[in-house]
Amino acid sequence: MMEDNPDVDRLISGRIAEQRRAYVDCWTTLTKLLTEAIGEAAFLRPRSPNDVSLKLSVAQQTNFEEKLKEKDRQMIKDRCVAINKELTSQAVKQEKYSVLDHHLRAELKTQNRNDILHLYDTYRQR
Repeated sequence: MMEDNPDVDRLISGRIAEQRRAYVDCWTTLTKLLTEAIGEAAFLRPRSPNDVSLKLSVAQQTNFEEKLKEKDRQMIKDRCVAINKELTSQAVKQEKYSVLDHHLRAELKTQNRNDILHLYDTYRQR
Protein backbone atom coordinates (compact mmCIF):
# COMPACT_ATOMS: atom_id res chain seq x y z
CA MET A 1 0.00 0.00 0.00
CA MET A 2 1.25 3.51 -0.81
CA GLU A 3 1.98 6.03 1.87
CA ASP A 4 0.64 9.57 1.78
CA ASN A 5 3.31 12.00 0.71
CA PRO A 6 2.42 15.66 1.43
CA ASP A 7 4.98 16.92 -1.08
CA VAL A 8 3.47 14.86 -3.89
CA ASP A 9 -0.05 15.90 -2.87
CA ARG A 10 0.99 19.58 -2.90
CA LEU A 11 2.66 19.15 -6.28
CA ILE A 12 -0.40 17.48 -7.79
CA SER A 13 -2.76 20.06 -6.28
CA GLY A 14 -0.57 22.84 -7.63
CA ARG A 15 -0.52 21.34 -11.11
CA ILE A 16 -4.30 20.89 -11.08
CA ALA A 17 -4.78 24.52 -10.01
CA GLU A 18 -2.34 25.68 -12.69
CA GLN A 19 -4.11 23.73 -15.43
CA ARG A 20 -7.49 24.92 -14.22
CA ARG A 21 -6.34 28.56 -14.41
CA ALA A 22 -4.99 27.94 -17.92
CA TYR A 23 -8.32 26.39 -18.94
CA VAL A 24 -10.35 29.29 -17.53
CA ASP A 25 -7.93 31.84 -19.05
CA CYS A 26 -8.45 30.39 -22.52
CA TRP A 27 -11.97 31.86 -22.41
CA THR A 28 -10.72 35.37 -21.58
CA THR A 29 -10.68 36.66 -25.16
CA LEU A 30 -14.24 35.51 -25.79
CA THR A 31 -15.57 36.92 -22.53
CA LYS A 32 -13.84 40.24 -23.25
CA LEU A 33 -15.35 40.40 -26.76
CA LEU A 34 -18.81 39.57 -25.44
CA THR A 35 -18.58 42.10 -22.63
CA GLU A 36 -17.47 44.83 -25.03
CA ALA A 37 -20.24 43.96 -27.50
CA ILE A 38 -22.86 44.10 -24.76
CA GLY A 39 -21.56 47.50 -23.66
CA GLU A 40 -21.50 48.84 -27.21
CA ALA A 41 -25.02 47.61 -27.91
CA ALA A 42 -26.44 50.06 -25.40
CA PHE A 43 -24.82 52.96 -27.26
CA LEU A 44 -25.73 51.75 -30.74
CA ARG A 45 -29.46 51.45 -30.23
CA PRO A 46 -31.40 53.99 -32.25
CA ARG A 47 -32.31 56.96 -30.13
CA SER A 48 -35.76 58.37 -29.80
CA PRO A 49 -36.68 61.21 -32.19
CA ASN A 50 -37.47 63.18 -29.04
CA ASP A 51 -33.70 63.35 -28.49
CA VAL A 52 -33.38 65.45 -31.62
CA SER A 53 -34.14 69.11 -31.38
CA LEU A 54 -35.68 69.15 -34.88
CA LYS A 55 -39.29 68.23 -35.43
CA LEU A 56 -39.44 65.21 -37.74
CA SER A 57 -42.31 63.91 -39.84
CA VAL A 58 -43.79 60.50 -38.98
CA ALA A 59 -41.92 58.92 -41.91
CA GLN A 60 -38.66 60.52 -40.80
CA GLN A 61 -39.25 59.40 -37.20
CA THR A 62 -39.80 55.80 -38.32
CA ASN A 63 -36.72 55.96 -40.53
CA PHE A 64 -34.70 57.47 -37.70
CA GLU A 65 -35.74 54.74 -35.25
CA GLU A 66 -35.06 51.83 -37.62
CA LYS A 67 -31.73 52.74 -39.15
CA LEU A 68 -28.24 52.74 -37.80
CA LYS A 69 -25.44 54.63 -39.40
CA GLU A 70 -23.41 52.58 -41.86
CA LYS A 71 -20.36 52.99 -39.64
CA ASP A 72 -22.28 51.53 -36.71
CA ARG A 73 -23.52 48.63 -38.82
CA GLN A 74 -19.99 47.79 -39.92
CA MET A 75 -18.80 47.93 -36.31
CA ILE A 76 -21.56 45.49 -35.31
CA LYS A 77 -20.67 43.16 -38.19
CA ASP A 78 -16.98 43.26 -37.29
CA ARG A 79 -17.79 42.52 -33.64
CA CYS A 80 -20.00 39.57 -34.63
CA VAL A 81 -17.31 38.17 -36.91
CA ALA A 82 -14.71 38.44 -34.13
CA ILE A 83 -17.01 36.76 -31.59
CA ASN A 84 -17.96 33.94 -33.95
CA LYS A 85 -14.34 33.38 -34.93
CA GLU A 86 -13.23 33.19 -31.29
CA LEU A 87 -16.16 30.95 -30.38
CA THR A 88 -15.29 28.56 -33.22
CA SER A 89 -11.63 28.60 -32.22
CA GLN A 90 -12.51 27.78 -28.61
CA ALA A 91 -14.89 25.01 -29.67
CA VAL A 92 -12.05 23.34 -31.59
CA LYS A 93 -9.70 23.69 -28.60
CA GLN A 94 -12.32 22.42 -26.14
CA GLU A 95 -12.79 19.23 -28.13
CA LYS A 96 -9.13 18.43 -27.44
CA TYR A 97 -9.40 18.85 -23.66
CA SER A 98 -9.65 15.70 -21.60
CA VAL A 99 -10.54 15.95 -17.92
CA LEU A 100 -10.53 12.54 -16.33
CA ASP A 101 -11.86 13.58 -12.92
CA HIS A 102 -15.62 13.64 -13.43
CA HIS A 103 -16.16 16.03 -10.51
CA LEU A 104 -13.69 18.53 -11.92
CA ARG A 105 -15.13 18.10 -15.42
CA ALA A 106 -18.65 18.79 -14.13
CA GLU A 107 -17.41 21.81 -12.18
CA LEU A 108 -15.68 23.26 -15.27
CA LYS A 109 -18.79 22.72 -17.40
CA THR A 110 -20.95 24.45 -14.79
CA GLN A 111 -18.52 27.34 -14.57
CA ASN A 112 -18.55 27.72 -18.37
CA ARG A 113 -22.33 27.61 -18.46
CA ASN A 114 -22.56 30.27 -15.77
CA ASP A 115 -19.91 32.57 -17.23
CA ILE A 116 -19.88 32.16 -21.00
CA LEU A 117 -23.45 31.16 -21.70
CA HIS A 118 -24.85 34.02 -19.63
CA LEU A 119 -22.70 36.55 -21.51
CA TYR A 120 -23.52 34.99 -24.89
CA ASP A 121 -27.27 35.00 -24.17
CA THR A 122 -27.10 38.65 -23.11
CA TYR A 123 -25.13 39.46 -26.26
CA ARG A 124 -27.69 37.67 -28.47
CA GLN A 125 -30.60 39.51 -26.87
CA ARG A 126 -29.04 42.89 -27.68
